Amino acid sequence: MIKFAARLLFFWLSPVFLFAQSIPPERRTDWQNAGLSAPPPLYAVIRNILDFGGKGDSLTLNDEPFIQALASLEGAPGIIDFPPGKYLFYNTLSMRDSLILRGAGAEQTRFYFDLGGASRHCIAFQGQIEDANQAIPLLEPCAAGDSLLYIQSDLKPGDFVNLEWNDSLVIYSSWALGSAGQLFIIKESEADLVKLNHLLRLSATIDQNPRLRKIHPVKDAGVECIFLKRLDGEVPFTSNLSLEYALRCWISGVESEQCNFGHFTLNASAQCEIYGCYMHDAFAYGGGGQGYGVVLQYTASDNRVQNNIFRHLRHSMLLQSGANGNVLAYNFSTEPFWEEFPNDGAGEIAIHGNYPSYNLFEGNICKNIRPDGAHGLNGPMNTLFRNRTSGY
Repeated sequence: MIKFAARLLFFWLSPVFLFAQSIPPERRTDWQNAGLSAPPPLYAVIRNILDFGGKGDSLTLNDEPFIQALASLEGAPGIIDFPPGKYLFYNTLSMRDSLILRGAGAEQTRFYFDLGGASRHCIAFQGQIEDANQAIPLLEPCAAGDSLLYIQSDLKPGDFVNLEWNDSLVIYSSWALGSAGQLFIIKESEADLVKLNHLLRLSATIDQNPRLRKIHPVKDAGVECIFLKRLDGEVPFTSNLSLEYALRCWISGVESEQCNFGHFTLNASAQCEIYGCYMHDAFAYGGGGQGYGVVLQYTASDNRVQNNIFRHLRHSMLLQSGANGNVLAYNFSTEPFWEEFPNDGAGEIAIHGNYPSYNLFEGNICKNIRPDGAHGLNGPMNTLFRNRTSGY
């Protein structure tokens, strides 16, 4: 019996089986750097929304009190605190740098948005990217594994940039052209080169016109500990929380009920984090962009989606259009639903085409995973590791 046990132990500890429990080095990228690099900042200045006329009675509009509370910070870092109550809004809450919206918990602080059918998000982190005619061309091609780009510019350390190129060979949809690139922060700069904070994941020849566009992001901002529900439905391509050109932002402890396109959408954003949230239900579940949980798209890079719960959605986690280097780990999804047959056959993890690459899906529990390529090619090295499925 002892000899048998020893042989069994050797069998399970043999290099073949140990190798099967780890990701081969050639399939990895710097996933350890995805998301926030440190805990969210603790801003000292706090404004209570009630001090500016806010009321959590589910009837009083709180748009103007929010504007006044935000103005009182005079651009400084700060927190707008929402005590327990039901807060009604008719307009988008626009985030800026170093701003936190904080409630007393999703069961106590509840936000309700009725945007009157307008094509707007409920809460928006909206940065800006410089025009395409201001793009800075690379002087030499760029190759996967590089961290230096040869370029003549006035970019400085800390600048946030989008590397893009003519990518029609791998991008299927016209709306996604230019998204098969990567987002970076400049670490060092000299007269004719810049050093990046990440290694390049893909390559581009000089004929593909690789170029940098500077981004002016919303950065270091977050939404914490609230419940959020949109009341006006059937508004295409709007999300409950939208992060576009955002850097180092976070959503934590948020419950989001009923969405149009997606509950939380990250477009061209980097090093953001969605943690400990609950997303459920949608107004509709048909094709063309309805009923999603978290969407990572348009070159979204190095973000982390971890320890969240998804319920009754078409796609709980969807990646497309050049999303790369993101980590989606230890999430739980249940009750997938779409209008197709069978109704519970929707892919809760969907790798949706237009060349997402180098994304890690680890330790998630769901029914269905569908690397469907609905919009053309998926890119290389998307890695599914130690997930558990119970559906089709």
